[in-house]
Amino acid sequence: MWKYKYVKEYMELNRRAKQAFADGMTIKLSWHGDSLDAEGYKKEFIKALNERINLKVGTIKTKKWDNDYQVRLKRDQRRLEDIKNRIRVYQFETCIVSGKFGHLLTQYGNGD
Repeated sequence: MWKYKYVKEYMELNRRAKQAFADGMTIKLSWHGDSLDAEGYKKEFIKALNERINLKVGTIKTKKWDNDYQVRLKRDQRRLEDIKNRIRVYQFETCIVSGKFGHLLTQYGNGD
């Protein structure tokens, strides 16, 4: 990963890299890194650009992308399948499924 303080440095590095590729050379972005051809450099360039943008904007992570939330949704999906197969279900884990399908839940004391 490359480090630079100002965009001017970033653009100068990019200009020199393009010139090196035009001359048929490979480059290293750090002393311990691998030599990169034009394709490898392009991947690193895009990666660094995305990282720079995310530092400025910040990444947006909502609960819908959280692993635990996805697991709870999967369990609710199984519960809906149980309801379809006429198996009693008393509660859902997520608010979104409870709101849409809460009327399908078995009431306690019902059916005894």
